[in-house]
Amino acid sequence: PFAPEERPVFVTFGSMGQQNLVADPAALLGSLRDALRACGKRGAVQWPTWTESDGEDGTLRRVPRDLSFGWSFPLCCCVVHHGGIGTVSECLRAGIPQVVVPVAYDQPFWGAVVGRSGVGTCVRELSDLKDGMVRALSSGVAERAAAYKGREEEAVAQVCSALSECLSDPPSHPNTWRDDKTLPLRQPRPVHLPDLPGFVSPSSSEAAWVYSEVFEQRVYTPPGIRTWPGMNIVDVGGGAGL
Repeated sequence: PFAPEERPVFVTFGSMGQQNLVADPAALLGSLRDALRACGKRGAVQWPTWTESDGEDGTLRRVPRDLSFGWSFPLCCCVVHHGGIGTVSECLRAGIPQVVVPVAYDQPFWGAVVGRSGVGTCVRELSDLKDGMVRALSSGVAERAAAYKGREEEAVAQVCSALSECLSDPPSHPNTWRDDKTLPLRQPRPVHLPDLPGFVSPSSSEAAWVYSEVFEQRVYTPPGIRTWPGMNIVDVGGGAGL
């Protein structure tokens, strides 16, 4: 374990780096170095496409791609990441601040949630990364993030309660067929996207794809489940945040 003042900043962009969805990795790494130097911190970078030209130095050091978040995050003072809900949750579980730099999909939404909750910051421009890291490392944000540690059981209980309520409703069509099985089919409910600038626009192609798949082709893949109007789809970890 590190002494409190020596704990590094963990940097990961998950599948965004692996899929080459980060527009300018070199600019991102440069901004990270500047932000870390301004905060007097070192960075542990998990980047699948790291090359020799990216260079390790006293500010940034590469860590293994398969390093567990559950093991490594509690050893760090902060996490800089893309805003995927899985990484957001791991930061909350570890009780440490986070700096969200959204890349695509529903990440601007989760970044805004992190900022509103006071457990981290969300930056839209690399030029704001330094300020975002300084604010995330402030004592107030760190204390609020630490307060979330250990609250996962409360969240799990709420999700289980909501699903139980949903499944206990009487089916609107008892003979829905899918792979020789019957599924309850509820009446359609209106679903509203968050009224947040930038939530849909960075992900318009993703939203269009999901709409076509679910509502036009009526096939939700994987694993190729046939869908009907009113069917409830619970997607755990879906890219579009369904």
